[in-house]
Amino acid sequence: VKRSLCSLALLFVFAWLSRRYVIYLIIGFVAVLAIKACVAFIKKQITIRKTVINFLLMAVVIFSIIKAMNKFAAAAKLKKDQEEAAAPAPEPTAEEKLLTEIRDLLKEGGKQK
Repeated sequence: VKRSLCSLALLFVFAWLSRRYVIYLIIGFVAVLAIKACVAFIKKQITIRKTVINFLLMAVVIFSIIKAMNKFAAAAKLKKDQEEAAAPAPEPTAEEKLLTEIRDLLKEGGKQK
């Protein structure tokens, strides 16, 4: 309702200023329509810009979160690898000791010939 009254008021102002009621009334009406179209276009452009800005902000936030998660995962993996490297080697079993002795004896036997 306010837009209609505003456009009608603008129309009468254009017509009154022109003093040639019929021709300038049409020109005023066209001018009001053009102004409305420009305002709608500007609002649409603002909406598009806001959408693009919001998308870019969300992309930066999600990228930062994923980058931080990857950094923490890499740090945890590095810590785990360091703990595994620092752990002492397990004691060989009795079977492994026996197999090692047999291997050593076979090597020595081959050298004596």
